[in-house]
Amino acid sequence: MRRCLAPSGPCRFALVALVLAMFAGCGGGGSDETARTSAARPGAAGSDAAPSPARRGIRRIHLGNGITVYLEEEHSNDGVAVEVLYRVGYPDEPAGAAQIAHLAEHAHVHGATSAGGADSLFQAIREFGQASAQVAGPVTHIDYFVPADHVEDVLRAEALRLESLRVDPEMLRTEAAHAQDEIQKFLAGSGGSMHVYGESAFQQVVRHGARSVDIVEALGRIDARRVADFHRTHYVPRNMVVAIAGAFDTDAVAAMIRDILGSIPERDPAAVPPVRIDGDVHATWDLPVRAVYLVWPEAVPSYADRLALTIYASYVRHQIIADTDLAALVDRVYSSNPAAPVGAEPFFVYAQPTPTASLDDVVGAVDRIVRQTREGIDANRFASIRANARRFVETTLIDKAATLAVRQRYLGQEALNTGLKHFYMEGMEPEDFLATIDALSYDDFLRCLDRYLEPSDRHVVVFTPRTTR
Repeated sequence: MRRCLAPSGPCRFALVALVLAMFAGCGGGGSDETARTSAARPGAAGSDAAPSPARRGIRRIHLGNGITVYLEEEHSNDGVAVEVLYRVGYPDEPAGAAQIAHLAEHAHVHGATSAGGADSLFQAIREFGQASAQVAGPVTHIDYFVPADHVEDVLRAEALRLESLRVDPEMLRTEAAHAQDEIQKFLAGSGGSMHVYGESAFQQVVRHGARSVDIVEALGRIDARRVADFHRTHYVPRNMVVAIAGAFDTDAVAAMIRDILGSIPERDPAAVPPVRIDGDVHATWDLPVRAVYLVWPEAVPSYADRLALTIYASYVRHQIIADTDLAALVDRVYSSNPAAPVGAEPFFVYAQPTPTASLDDVVGAVDRIVRQTREGIDANRFASIRANARRFVETTLIDKAATLAVRQRYLGQEALNTGLKHFYMEGMEPEDFLATIDALSYDDFLRCLDRYLEPSDRHVVVFTPRTTR
């Protein structure tokens, strides 16, 4: 859902555009299923860390139920950005339930709770602030910008949703129609990467063996009980990260966090379905575009290797974008990156062919670029890639905005990036992450690429529009 939940004004948050831009063609890290259920709460339960030198002015709090909170006090603007991120997305969707993560995101915002009926929390927040929400691959994020004295209202709204959300059929029918309208408007617009929604179909193929996947039509077929079950088993404290940036008192908000979020009962998150693809796949979907995924599906048990593959994938994407021959064949490209790291996703490259391009030509061109990129990385280039990955974690966006109006937008992006960095670092302390990236040698990097990106291990998933029912 990219609709702003405010009376007027544009959506404040640009998701990962600035994340990818900050990498400037390089990259960052990932997570396997084991790390996913444990790394969100490293250190002692209920621990509290002072601001880190690697993340200026950011205080980190670990609650006993698994929630991690980042607080960044900044008083150049009188508002506060609150990012609530859940490690829930398209990889979590069960077989035959493409887009259930999208519906659960709508239900999370618009569902009823013990505090009132459907949309009651939405309407209350609409009186004083702005918000939007989106499923972004393996993560769902809820974005708020509110006056400082309403931070408590946002926290209580999220706590209520985790503890007492109800998904009634009438609300879900309304939100399913809104979600379908989002996709239709996206298709009719200036044109973006259909991976935004098509990833749901990709995950159905690589995790569940699907060969025909509905995206738009599926939104109208999933019932309220199934959405409620998905929300209850995935929107749990251990999957939750909160990042708050702006004009608040850190000690006061920290106490509020412990009181409101710390009291949410702990629940174990559902397991992520494993990747099971074996061989190339030609699948169909109910979208009017073609798409090609090149995927290397092998599980990567080592975090250092997941990190190496993610920063390489981001660099590959930079090379793909710069390739003039491929530019004549594709309209959009995407890849694994710090917002969709290896581990949370398999290593993949997405290409959206032009209407006249040969699918074989597109696959051949991407294969060529992946191979040539590997061959072209010398020790100096590797050092630059590694430095960019390090810089992403160390960089703040707040200082980049000179005016208050722009600073408000950057506060939101700063909070969002803080949450995404948490998942990218798999819950590590920044100093531990920086030590890991610094310890990654050129030889280790090349060995990792050779181990996990063998040409024989690459599978192709092609989606074409379904022409018959």
